Amino acid sequence: MKYFLLVFILLSANTLVSAQEKEEVTLGGRLEEFRKALIAGDAVSLEKLVSDKLSYGHSSGLVEDKATFIKNATSKQVVFTRIDVSNQQLSISGDVGIVRMAALLFVDENGKSNQLNLLTMMVWQKQKGKWMLLARQAVRKPEPK
Repeated sequence: MKYFLLVFILLSANTLVSAQEKEEVTLGGRLEEFRKALIAGDAVSLEKLVSDKLSYGHSSGLVEDKATFIKNATSKQVVFTRIDVSNQQLSISGDVGIVRMAALLFVDENGKSNQLNLLTMMVWQKQKGKWMLLARQAVRKPEPK
């Protein structure tokens, strides 16, 4: 009986780890969809990726809701030409996923090229079976001394 219980516990733990890994892969896919939608300036895709309750914080201190974020991200005043992500860390707890990463953004702002080197935290929530961006905050990455 003890042997059966031990095997059951080990198999259950393995199933939980596999489910957690699957959710991390799924969330990672949503992050990539978000990155591509920003570069494409694709309002339809962004609409499907962000929560109606979105709080989107920029490194400048500006905070936008969903409608304002999508409008500004697709306005062509700021065009993301490339977004390089590094040091991405995902953590999932129930229906909440937290992503921390470094991001180097290449943007054309009103015809002028610029680079932003950011540290970003994103909070995703599983809503109706899909990971949706609920909150995002970025800060400028400190320059090395």
